[in-house]
Amino acid sequence: MREVMEQYLLTMGIKNVNELSDEFLSEFYEWIIEYKKIGDEYLEFLNYLDFNYEDSRCVEFGKGKFDSLVIPFKTKIITKDKSIKGVNQDRIINGSLKVCYSEPLLIEDNKVDILSNKVFDIHTFITQNPTSVNKILGLEDLHNSGFYNIILGIYGNNNDKNKNDKINLLKKIKERLNDLDYKDEYASFNGNYYYAIGSLRKRLYKNNK
Repeated sequence: MREVMEQYLLTMGIKNVNELSDEFLSEFYEWIIEYKKIGDEYLEFLNYLDFNYEDSRCVEFGKGKFDSLVIPFKTKIITKDKSIKGVNQDRIINGSLKVCYSEPLLIEDNKVDILSNKVFDIHTFITQNPTSVNKILGLEDLHNSGFYNIILGIYGNNNDKNKNDKINLLKKIKERLNDLDYKDEYASFNGNYYYAIGSLRKRLYKNNK
């Protein structure tokens, strides 16, 4: 919830607010509902780009029950949010993702393990609307390694205060991709915008274990 609220404050350009006031909480929850709708439209955009995010070899990270987009699918979810409902527990990977030397690491309860050492067959990492570059640090290395695919995107209302910051963040990641087997596209429709970068490889250099 804290990270979702951080995203809301950045989107609205709010710096000083009483986060416990009824007025703020009401507007905040209305925003969550509206962004869920835009998120569903963003998934249609990913479908148009032919990015595969629905199967069990794809994993979403950095999200929880309020901002995950893959709950209805078979996609696995790396999350610290233990309150996600409607998801089989074999899809939930408790912890957070960190990339080090092109290797995805799972951090759980201050313990670090190589994600491929777990019993997970993962080839694609997906996330959306990161609030800072630190949230996706090293994601480009996963793509460049040729071992993994990535899908990174942003979406929102054209009037969002942080729209340009989010676009520039994705452009910085794009500049670091030295393996050119990817696609990126921007679209604007009905007052909303969508921008995504994703790997196109059908075959990877190795099979994860």
